[in-house]
Amino acid sequence: QRRREIAVRLALGVSRRRLVTLLLAESVVIALIAGGAAMLVALWTATALRRGLLPDVSWGELAINGRVAAFAAGIAVLSGVAAGLAPALQSSRLDITTALRGSAREGTYQRSRLRTGLLVTQAALSLVLIAAAGLLVRSLHGVETVDTGYAAHQLLFASVGFDPELDDHAKEISDQLPAVADRLRRLPEVEGVALSSMNPMRGFGYVDLFLPDRDSVPKLNGFPPLYSSVTPEFFATTGVRVLSGRGLTADDREGSEPVIVVSELTARMFWPGQNAVGKCIVFKARTEACRRVVGVVTNTHVWGIVEKPSMAVYTPLAQSLPGWRRNAINIRAKPGATARVAARVRQALAQSFGSWALPRIRTMSELLDDELRPWRLGAALFTAAGLLALLVAAVGVYGTLAYAISQRKQEMSVRIALGAQSTHILRLVVGEGLRAVVAGVVLGAVVALALGRVVASMLYNTSPHDPTVLAISSLILLGVAIVACLVPAWRATRADPATALRAE
Repeated sequence: QRRREIAVRLALGVSRRRLVTLLLAESVVIALIAGGAAMLVALWTATALRRGLLPDVSWGELAINGRVAAFAAGIAVLSGVAAGLAPALQSSRLDITTALRGSAREGTYQRSRLRTGLLVTQAALSLVLIAAAGLLVRSLHGVETVDTGYAAHQLLFASVGFDPELDDHAKEISDQLPAVADRLRRLPEVEGVALSSMNPMRGFGYVDLFLPDRDSVPKLNGFPPLYSSVTPEFFATTGVRVLSGRGLTADDREGSEPVIVVSELTARMFWPGQNAVGKCIVFKARTEACRRVVGVVTNTHVWGIVEKPSMAVYTPLAQSLPGWRRNAINIRAKPGATARVAARVRQALAQSFGSWALPRIRTMSELLDDELRPWRLGAALFTAAGLLALLVAAVGVYGTLAYAISQRKQEMSVRIALGAQSTHILRLVVGEGLRAVVAGVVLGAVVALALGRVVASMLYNTSPHDPTVLAISSLILLGVAIVACLVPAWRATRADPATALRAE
């Protein structure tokens, strides 16, 4: 658009070096202005991310500090130079005579390999980012839908801590927890209350156990089954389902037949292909009394959402091993009442124990959110990067075609004068833009497949070469490219043949 201006400058004696410096300076100034605007956007989005995904983190400084600002300024300068150098050098080699003559044929469109290559590269990189975002979003969905074995959205845990350097209140806590549990059961917002030696997903123990008919006990990943003592209401309260046999009952008390409930994985490892109900497990020493398996329950996660399976066994609290006490309360709230129940539990604990007590109350959702946070953060950041790449690709396609159409007004006017229909012009222009984008999609797919191993460690139950994600990402990019092509294509159909022929 500035061919005549640049030709006049050159004709008046401006050196090509000075001209290139001027054009580069303009490009860098534009890049610095864009960098300033980007800093404002980054400050706003970083604050939003902190509040939305990391609300309980204490931040000591702003998201944008001096180092970030300096880095962004450096990137802006480099971008300005990189983007402005090629057109500046091209302009400095302008044919002064042709530019000053300014004929109607001036500016005839010439294909540029560099311009096409940049568009292909842009589309390829955009597809890689969009595909990465799709993989992480799919992984996040997979993690969020993992069945931990518990009623996650209705369950909360409570325990009482103390300072062991001042006094040991362990027995006092164990003795008073049943009374606290009885008070909580009478609350209208509560569906169930159970006591246990440890909170689910926050503690289990190991004990020596034996099988009467075996020399050794099968281990999984080098560990024996995890052990916990619970009250009969534990399984119904926490949402753990009984698969066969029965759960624990009030009849499983001290002095009655010792019983035990095992997880499905434990039953499968200890007695493959057999019914575990009725089998026998011995704790601590082979000379101890046999504990009969009365039920098999679903597997549960022990430490977090994403983990290898573990074996587990449960005994009644009334028949627990020496040293295992009531230490935790498990409460199942009615749907939507978890926050209210947590407040009532805190109040009950404060009333039941002295000033030394340190009530600890957490919901299962909070525990799981802590583990889900990195997945959500990664998915959010990659999705934002993918959307930004999609926008940049759309601007690139639009800018390239808009420039091409501005250089081909004469050609389009002649085509229309010779009878070309609007549909023909649309197909011509959109097809030209899509050819570069399709090439970019093919190149991006190859790069995405090659980089699959890099992102594999960040995924959960999702293949880095997932064809569905790659196909959807390609269709999204092509759809946006078509929309970006339609605007300059529509303008091309509005070329006035009379004006073009008059210029001829």
